[in-house]
Amino acid sequence: FSGNIAIMKEGDVKQDDVKREDTPLPYGCLIWVCLVQFLDAFSIFLVAPFIPFMVADFFPALAKSELGYYTGYMNSASFFGQLLGSPLWGILSDKFGRKPILLMGTSGTIFSLLLFAFSKNYWQALLARFCWGFLNGNIGVVKTYVSEVTDETNIAKALGLVAMQYGFGSLLGPPTGGYLARPADPNNANKMQFWTNLQESHPSFSGTIDSVVEVLQKYPYALPCMVPFVVAITVFFGILFFLPESRQVYLKLAANKAPTFDAPAKGQDTDKAPLVAPAQPMTRWEVLKSKKVRTAVGLYAIMGGIQIGFSSIWPIWLIMSKGGFGLGPSEMGFVMGASGPVQLVWQPFIVPLLTKMLGFRLLFQCTAFYFACLVFFAPFASSLASAIPATKFPILIFLWLSFTCACNTGFSTVFVLLANSAPKKLRGTVNGLAQTCVAGTRIAGPIVFSNIFAWSTYDDGSGPLPWPMGHYLCFHILGLIGFMNVLFAFTLPESIQRPLPEVDEGALDGVTVSGGTAGSPMVKT
Repeated sequence: FSGNIAIMKEGDVKQDDVKREDTPLPYGCLIWVCLVQFLDAFSIFLVAPFIPFMVADFFPALAKSELGYYTGYMNSASFFGQLLGSPLWGILSDKFGRKPILLMGTSGTIFSLLLFAFSKNYWQALLARFCWGFLNGNIGVVKTYVSEVTDETNIAKALGLVAMQYGFGSLLGPPTGGYLARPADPNNANKMQFWTNLQESHPSFSGTIDSVVEVLQKYPYALPCMVPFVVAITVFFGILFFLPESRQVYLKLAANKAPTFDAPAKGQDTDKAPLVAPAQPMTRWEVLKSKKVRTAVGLYAIMGGIQIGFSSIWPIWLIMSKGGFGLGPSEMGFVMGASGPVQLVWQPFIVPLLTKMLGFRLLFQCTAFYFACLVFFAPFASSLASAIPATKFPILIFLWLSFTCACNTGFSTVFVLLANSAPKKLRGTVNGLAQTCVAGTRIAGPIVFSNIFAWSTYDDGSGPLPWPMGHYLCFHILGLIGFMNVLFAFTLPESIQRPLPEVDEGALDGVTVSGGTAGSPMVKT
């Protein structure tokens, strides 16, 4: 991109001088990157309900209060792999293109799913989770791809569609994982009766059914993993045959530039006429050290850490009998999946409406505040459910629904803030940095909070510890971090509502966008 940056004093320009119609969304591209995002979200939510039970199977003598230690390490393993792999995949995508890396990332997911599904011990499952994160750099590449096939008029809609896949994953993942886990559990009479009835209905296949039951008892978590495996195969071939390389579309967008503004005439009042800034290439380091990037990346990383911390202790809390709710995998799957239908309405309809009313910046600030309140006060729900048993499932569904809605809203808005913090050509760098930072907090989150939860809920026979210890402690710490994130969110500049100019000349610290279009942006100092 090339063009001039017109510098205006604050308050001189309130609206774009050049109006542009919304560019139609490239649905042919978006459908496949949305499926990539769905695959990642679906896989994450699919394993969440049964990981504590998987760990318990690997360590039969382990007390329920100590499950948090090993569960936390398993949850963190994938993010540790992501921390190491994300910068590598970002560099490779810049060199070889987005499509080849998306194919490699999907292949990595297929391999990791198979390794995890047929894990014979805890360490094999831990390795599979690490590979899951290291071999799949698709999350950051998807964001970069979307930013390259859209412009400032439609990027918010496109990122909203991508973020919506998180809701679909939260809708379908938990019930799929919860209901299909342990399908041939010898201790579950109902499940074993299903296989008995199947043999009676098809006596000629009795031997085959016995073999299937034997395999499912040996690998009790293989069946739910086969669902995302099939999805991953479909996505792989869809990308291979139907997804165009984003750079081709990017070059077409670059060729369609708006006219530039000329320098002011000699003697013209500079307060009323735009001044042409000298063209200065924006280096990657200048992008990374700008205030907008630092703030947007920090907000994303902190919110991601809170999300994974809550998600790590949530299933352990649900299966606890003292201080928790005593749920099984099927009940947990029901709770985490019951809120899903609301996501189908929330993300495509409610979030865009809130965005128009509040703007991306204010919406994120409000969401962060609600998110912090929800996490901080969540542990009191078990006391209410214990006093009024009929409220147990409604309370849990409300909590998980509120949590997923807040996550979807927060992440979809912060994705736009990240995109608006850097010129289009350098968004890959910013997304890579953001993905690396959030991977770091998501590594620490499960380890730190699962261990704190296990320590604070340890029962030596005298019963659970009173408030603020026991199961309350972790939620309160996460909530306090959330409130600090709210204060951090108020340091976002108002100008981050708009994308930076689509040129190599950058706006650094202290230079913010007021309006304009590609090639002719209005910038205020």
